[in-house]
Amino acid sequence: MTIETALILLESILLLATITLLLYSIKEGRQRSALILQVERSTRTLTRLEYFLTAVEAINDAGEEIVGCITGRKPAGEDIKRVKSFTRAIERAAKRGVSIKYVLPKIQDCLYIGQLYARAGAEIRYGALPVVHSMRYTIVDNFSVILAVPESQDGREMTKKGYNIPSKSLAELLRVTFDECWQEGITFQQYITETLEQTGMSVEKLARELEIKPGELTGLK
Repeated sequence: MTIETALILLESILLLATITLLLYSIKEGRQRSALILQVERSTRTLTRLEYFLTAVEAINDAGEEIVGCITGRKPAGEDIKRVKSFTRAIERAAKRGVSIKYVLPKIQDCLYIGQLYARAGAEIRYGALPVVHSMRYTIVDNFSVILAVPESQDGREMTKKGYNIPSKSLAELLRVTFDECWQEGITFQQYITETLEQTGMSVEKLARELEIKPGELTGLK
């Protein structure tokens, strides 16, 4: 074997080893990225669960009144169970005589949560003011404020985390905003009527789109 042949063979071996290491590095990088993504998802799940627990605890502790502006998005996945626990908390509070009022964005998809909370004992209105679409908060007994933080800066994503802030001053400031949204808003039934008129759908078809029974769209204020 000549020196030239030996060098070519050596270069080939080194090249093969480099390619092998590169492929291994890419695979390891993908696995690392998948692991980081999984950890991130788990963290989002935990913080979102913490938000629901914070909100439910605040409702359970309410003595007189609960008001708030919420997103009202239809739940999916694990959020279905969380919304059920939230609804049960509203039912218990309403039975204690607590006044509960929520303003939701004037979006058709929000009709699902609207009818759900209304049947639990809350008063629901739908508003078109920009603040209804951009702010998420709940005020308990004009003192405790739960501020909700969305996952992205544009404010259109689901709530990521909530902060329970005991502050009468903050509650009073946000109450002014809520009262404005409440006065401007329309009732659940008014929004149903408006939606049916604008879309030309029947009650039955709208109920099917929302995946609820037709009777759940009537008889609510």
